[in-house]
Amino acid sequence: MRRFLQDENGQAIVEYLLMLSVAMTFVGIIVPGMKKLLRPLWTFYIRSITAACPSGCQSDYRL
Repeated sequence: MRRFLQDENGQAIVEYLLMLSVAMTFVGIIVPGMKKLLRPLWTFYIRSITAACPSGCQSDYRL
């Protein structure tokens, strides 16, 4: 039992899994907020690009 408690082979895996779960939680919280911020920016760029297009060009891109 003492040898089992002193063995640290699985400790690194547990630490990596904890870091991964924290990172995924952070991404899950941040991405929806970023989506709201980036949507108007992308819309502006899409309209700017399609405005420079010669007459008859249509943008099929939908947000």
